[in-house]
Amino acid sequence: MQFLKEEDRRVIREELSNMVDDVEIVHFTQKFECQFCKETEALLNELAELSPKLHLKVYNFIEDKDKVKEFG
Repeated sequence: MQFLKEEDRRVIREELSNMVDDVEIVHFTQKFECQFCKETEALLNELAELSPKLHLKVYNFIEDKDKVKEFG
């Protein structure tokens, strides 16, 4: 399922083309007891695909406790 319309993707891609530095998006998720985690991750993936300067890192609250602690 695609969240962004093609026109929105075009506009966002154009805006992101002005980025100078790389940006890491950190997303914490879990498989259970999270109503919109799956959709949020899918949307973030769509955004990250629109610029080579966006990098998505996905961590699981349960499995990646070291990263949870690191990011607080």
